[in-house]
Amino acid sequence: MVKRITVIFLISLLLIYPLNNLLNTSAKSNNENYILRGFSYGFYKIINNRKATCTSITSQGEETTIFCKSDYEISKTVTSLSYLYILVNSEEYNTIFTILRNGSVDTSYIPENNIIPSSFTANDDYIFFISNDESYTISIKRNTLETTTSFFSEKVKKLFCYNEKVYAITASSLYRLDNPNIPIKCDIPSFNDLEPVFYDNIFIDANGKVYSFSFDNGFKYIKTLNYKKVFILNDIYYGVSGNHINKLSENSSVTSRYSFSENIDDIAVNGNKIALLSSENVKLITEKDFKPIENSSTESSNPISKPSFDGFTDYENDDNYIIVPQGTTIAILKKHINSAKNSSLIFYDNKKRKISSGNLGTGFSLEYYENSFLKYKYTIIVMGDITGEGSVNTYDKRRLTDYLLGKLELTSAQKYAANLDANNLLDSIDLLLLNRLILQ
Repeated sequence: MVKRITVIFLISLLLIYPLNNLLNTSAKSNNENYILRGFSYGFYKIINNRKATCTSITSQGEETTIFCKSDYEISKTVTSLSYLYILVNSEEYNTIFTILRNGSVDTSYIPENNIIPSSFTANDDYIFFISNDESYTISIKRNTLETTTSFFSEKVKKLFCYNEKVYAITASSLYRLDNPNIPIKCDIPSFNDLEPVFYDNIFIDANGKVYSFSFDNGFKYIKTLNYKKVFILNDIYYGVSGNHINKLSENSSVTSRYSFSENIDDIAVNGNKIALLSSENVKLITEKDFKPIENSSTESSNPISKPSFDGFTDYENDDNYIIVPQGTTIAILKKHINSAKNSSLIFYDNKKRKISSGNLGTGFSLEYYENSFLKYKYTIIVMGDITGEGSVNTYDKRRLTDYLLGKLELTSAQKYAANLDANNLLDSIDLLLLNRLILQ
């Protein structure tokens, strides 16, 4: 285990790395910009690039383009019972397009200046936003554009919609927006920037953590599934790994494995139908189309130990972190990883985009697969790098200063990177150490 003071020393050493190492750009995979969404009225494929596009998937798997906007990027999608909401942004303004049940596109909504456009959710009647200072929420009625404001005694961290009811999450409580004065005390999961996925009363976050949910009891942790993509079909959990779908038992072991011709990049479920995205193409299947691998062994029958990291790794608080010096590239880290022959490594940047080269920054992640199973997921930390750019500079100092003044929140990875004196408390001492690191 590497002590943080050693990591800070390594950071200063790597400041003399050649400039071209610091200027490496991240390569994008072909499919990282494609996502699937499924709800009551079908499946949609959303293309998230400089030409924002949404296509409807027919029951035969054919695609029909609904809208295509040049020079726009899609930053978030939200589904309600009947509608799909797509937030796009350009250099000039943000816009929300509503895909109606007949596939047509409704009038766009331009958020007000005092709300955070990316922090929104919606049901069939309203679109809900968090204010810039997170002290209140604003709801805008879809048809009349009338607004309603709900104030809270705590800052609102997250909004989500469940069964057409909208909930606000604060640091300690859960509120339903139709009755914001009554908090629900519960063990609230840490959402950060993760989008919730609901199956009836089951919530699964992007780290594979599973919670049950009810209005009376809020969230209750059930278990963790080590898969990036998880779905539920007929009350059975399935995990997606490479070109396999793994059927899971109650204790999360694999009972059956199903093979597909291509890697599954995204998946969506609507009733008993499943949409699979592979190499930009969508295929609609049902459970009957699963092709089991004969004599497939379960995950637990072949236990494999954790990979080792030469000189780079630290583990704390039941979460796995890999602490690397600034300027560390994917190629450099791979040289320090002792992995099995049947393993593979997949890297993601802090916007959840798959990358294969370039510098690593705080909030990046590494997924470690063996035998096509996701065995471990690690969060990359560059000490002092709070912005996630992979280097330590005055922008990090500004971010930490704003946090100490209560102007913004930091993710758990950012807090880890900012805690330079390793006392699990962010204060002026960390700011002083960060300033010294910048001046080195």
